[in-house]
Amino acid sequence: MNALFRSDETEPLTITTHTCQGFPVTAVHGEIDMCTEELFCVVLKRQLANKPSVLVVDLRGVTFLGSSGIHVLLAGHTDAQLIGTRFAVVANQRAVLMPLSVTGLDLVFDLHHDLHEALRVHAA
Repeated sequence: MNALFRSDETEPLTITTHTCQGFPVTAVHGEIDMCTEELFCVVLKRQLANKPSVLVVDLRGVTFLGSSGIHVLLAGHTDAQLIGTRFAVVANQRAVLMPLSVTGLDLVFDLHHDLHEALRVHAA
């Protein structure tokens, strides 16, 4: 599974989906704000529709995470819990970690600084 979802040129967001070590990974690059939240939401819903045991959302390429993006992440986390899917978030930069910390979501999400760390934890 390898898909590429791209917003139009006025909305700088690229999302790829692939499988790594048997787990679905959604990798996001660019800005997640009110202009791009719908694309992000649609992709997460498509991934969760497959009811994976774990969904890894890799945000290391995100340059801005607005309140709209935080809302989509929280909705994805909630939807994942409802179907029994573990929802892992990978982030290692201030643009994502600061908003998650300020909102307290860094304590809610299964947060990892590295993709391989997230995969290792969930493979165990």
